[in-house]
Amino acid sequence: MTLKRSPLTAMLSVVVVLAAACSGNDSVVTTTTGSDAAPEVACSAEGLGDATEGRDNLSPEAEAARLAAIEAALECDFETLADLANAGPQPFQSGAGPDLVAGWAEQEAAGEEPMRVLVILLRGTMGTVASGSIEYRFPSAAGFSDWSEVPETLRQKLEPLYSEADWDRFEEAGVYNGHTTVISDNGAWLSYLGDFQ
Repeated sequence: MTLKRSPLTAMLSVVVVLAAACSGNDSVVTTTTGSDAAPEVACSAEGLGDATEGRDNLSPEAEAARLAAIEAALECDFETLADLANAGPQPFQSGAGPDLVAGWAEQEAAGEEPMRVLVILLRGTMGTVASGSIEYRFPSAAGFSDWSEVPETLRQKLEPLYSEADWDRFEEAGVYNGHTTVISDNGAWLSYLGDFQ
């Protein structure tokens, strides 16, 4: 006598075999790209949009540097930013440490958003300071000697970066002491300093 298996019985047999195969550690195969591979961190400047308005109140060289820095920051292209920073005639001032690429990458991974901050600064308000040569300082609030002198319209421009608690901090310090970046009129990117935690 020959027993015929129904299609349903055959399917159940396959399911049981697959379940048994997956339940044992010896049968499970995992593919990795290397034990040292770190999870990819999203760029904090993502979502800020690619369009940046040009400005004619900077020298052409400074405007070119500003646009190049924004473009690189939008992509978290730390190498290009480091090249821009190191192209100037004097040492670049930064809170990211001596290795700019590693420093910015670490700040991004820690959620401190240096690339988002940089784009917002360079698209925001600007003050001009003459110290031998002309320097363009972002934001313009950094050019006031007293926080109480910073107009409300300029404070509002800083809202994407700060909270009410920060306003209190600036009030207590008597001066804006937050994120700043400076470009000289010859196109040298001089500094990017911040109050990253």
